[in-house]
Amino acid sequence: MSNPTQDVLVTGLIFAMGLLAGAATGLLLAPNSGSHTRRQLRSLADDIGEHASRIAEEASEAVNEMFEHGRCLTR
Repeated sequence: MSNPTQDVLVTGLIFAMGLLAGAATGLLLAPNSGSHTRRQLRSLADDIGEHASRIAEEASEAVNEMFEHGRCLTR
């Protein structure tokens, strides 16, 4: 049986790793000036942080749902 919380975390982790790999490849293959590259990296870090926050929120919601479901089953 699949655990929804685990599915959300694994999917988010795989997505984040792909995002990082793609960004690193893009930066290496299309070099820019140092200031432009730093702006790109800062923007990428902000995007990853926002995505990680969404994943954490979804995981928290999934855990709460499972907890409530378990509570209902024990009554």
